[in-house]
Amino acid sequence: MIKHMNLTFKMLIFSGIVMFSGILFGQAETKWLNIGDMWHKLSATCAEPEVMRNSGLIYPALAPFDRFHTHYNRKHLWIGTESHVDEDGTEYAPRVVHTGDRVFNLDEFYPKPMKLISKFEKPEVIVDGLPSFRVPVQITKVDPSIDADRLVIREANTALGVNVRNVVRAWSNEYHNDYMIHEYVFTNNGNADLDEEIEYPDQVLEEVMISFLTKYQHRNWIMSKHGTVHVTDAFGDGIDEPNDYPMPYRSQVIWYGRVPWDLGSSFGMPAVSTHNRLFAGDTLGRLAAPEFITRTTLYADASATDKNDDPSQPVVMGNIRGGDPITNNNDFWDQKHMSEEYAYIHPDQAWRDYGYGTHNPDHADEITGDPANYASWYERMADQTDYP
Repeated sequence: MIKHMNLTFKMLIFSGIVMFSGILFGQAETKWLNIGDMWHKLSATCAEPEVMRNSGLIYPALAPFDRFHTHYNRKHLWIGTESHVDEDGTEYAPRVVHTGDRVFNLDEFYPKPMKLISKFEKPEVIVDGLPSFRVPVQITKVDPSIDADRLVIREANTALGVNVRNVVRAWSNEYHNDYMIHEYVFTNNGNADLDEEIEYPDQVLEEVMISFLTKYQHRNWIMSKHGTVHVTDAFGDGIDEPNDYPMPYRSQVIWYGRVPWDLGSSFGMPAVSTHNRLFAGDTLGRLAAPEFITRTTLYADASATDKNDDPSQPVVMGNIRGGDPITNNNDFWDQKHMSEEYAYIHPDQAWRDYGYGTHNPDHADEITGDPANYASWYERMADQTDYP
């Protein structure tokens, strides 16, 4: 939570893969960050809604490229505050500005042009005199001094008057090519659109909540059923203490669990059927979905004025149902819906479907045994007692 947000708030998030009816919508600018073995298509609004489905977290990107490799379905970025007065003097209490889950919401998020900066020139592959490529890459500039092999800078003003700036870094080093680091800076600059005029020069925002929600999937929608096969867990949120396994992270992790399957155990998805092969003849039982999808908060300002890391951030971690109506038809002017949204993202308010804190207990705790009964996290992970 951020009280009196009239300065800036910063956080770093790690995301990666760890091996062990007709609707018209506005299209935001997109760019591929495709260095290394995990590729991701990024939107200028700072979140990738469902209209971009099957274009994110492509891994392993260097294997035969098709829809079987995507680990990402949709994402939202919401910013909520307990009250907000618009230019007409109308007060909304609370108010939430959105990009995602389903669409870009370009009447709420106003993106600036994206930048793709590379440490080195991109390799040119020429076949029969013509350039050959898997995905289009337009590098804005080459800068050998950057602290990544390639990075994307994206920024957007919002109708709430809060500016979002996101730098996404990736590497091609063989030991560091399956994750990206996101740096977010939120600034209450009062600019509610793309022109130079400051609509809210003196606004003070109380109880600001920033919500990152991502619907992941393993490989493709056929294998993962839009994520319904996943088991999710969280560490460092304090919910399971003292039974939490000792990890110095605030992390969420997702893996391909066990579901009813007439070919045996689906845990990790053995490659024995046409639905989960990566190539013809791939039927020897190799795990087609061994990845652990992770998201870790590396750092978060304690407040807009206190730049020490706050170990209690994120204040809410866990999982929600992927098809909840609250993630549909989000509107900056719908007071009733925004009241539910704000309760949904605020740990101290009760939302009608989940109650206070919204996501307690963790999903893994609900479908595996008591953490106290296991010596290690992976023993509990393997002892799945119910279907996801």
